[in-house]
Amino acid sequence: MAVSDRLHRIQFTDLIEREYWHIFHQDFGPLVPHPASLARLALVHDRPPGTVVRAAFFLAWTVAGAIWETGLRGIPGDETEVELDPGWLATHYLARLRLMRRLPIIALDHPIRRKIIDIDSPEDQRWHGHLTTNRYRRTHFAAAAVDAQCREAGKILPGFQWYSRQLQGDRVGVLYPPVFDPADWEVAEVIRLDTPEGLALIARALSAGGYTLARSLGWVGGRPEMER
Repeated sequence: MAVSDRLHRIQFTDLIEREYWHIFHQDFGPLVPHPASLARLALVHDRPPGTVVRAAFFLAWTVAGAIWETGLRGIPGDETEVELDPGWLATHYLARLRLMRRLPIIALDHPIRRKIIDIDSPEDQRWHGHLTTNRYRRTHFAAAAVDAQCREAGKILPGFQWYSRQLQGDRVGVLYPPVFDPADWEVAEVIRLDTPEGLALIARALSAGGYTLARSLGWVGGRPEMER
């Protein structure tokens, strides 16, 4: 039998009421899903033909996870002091969000992935590849396969959660409308990333991977006022 992106079983997990983190461009708001994302597990037009395209709202369980999944993905591996693009910093914000009610989600992180994909099966290995590759095109087909599988079962694909490729052990996720609804979320705080507080949070995220933030960005050390 050919290896497939389809799940062995469709089962949803609860995304619980708690705080989550989301980085967004200034042209969007803190609760606006990306209408045409090409990131991991986005539902993309013509991948494959007939895909039901839906916007993508990405979130992280920790502030460090949110920063690593966005601004730090492409940092050089042979440098210990990291200098980020000032233009990117000036146009991006970090939102601390509170989910007000439980939502369904498909959990792709082990050990809970065993509930939907048999452990060590060819499909398990295939999904491991989808969650660790830096070639996102193949993951768009995978998301579309599960979306079609859910629709065949009379269900709506809510989104996925998995362990970050960038900061392993930290969960990240994506939700699609209509399961993602801004009415279910409260914006607790918005932080501009090129401010002292934003730079302090980036520096802490970098330190989790053994890196430091370049002083040329205005970072002079110390610690932010609020632990996160």
